[in-house]
Amino acid sequence: MMGKGTIYKGKEGKQIITDHYEDYVKSFKFDVERMYVETSYGKTHVLIAGPKEGKPIFLFQGGNCINPMTLTWFIPLVEKYRIYAPDTIGHPGYSDENRISAKDIALLYG
Repeated sequence: MMGKGTIYKGKEGKQIITDHYEDYVKSFKFDVERMYVETSYGKTHVLIAGPKEGKPIFLFQGGNCINPMTLTWFIPLVEKYRIYAPDTIGHPGYSDENRISAKDIALLYG
């Protein structure tokens, strides 16, 4: 078992997910940049693709799938748009693994 503060039940499961993630990224026929952004909820990993001068589009990963899988649905946009695809915190990927409660948003808007 993995320690508290992780979304994974074990190291093997985490490795399987990250292997799939990397396989998707390697399959792309375009360059993919990566960066980390610090947020109030933790460190967020972001995939970036498309021309630097392209209009920006933000893609948020679908539930129960990894971020590069979601990016595959939008491949036709990569030639024209600058795509930013963050890994959702608390979901599979490379962002922080701490789970965010729906109650957290209620605290912001009271």
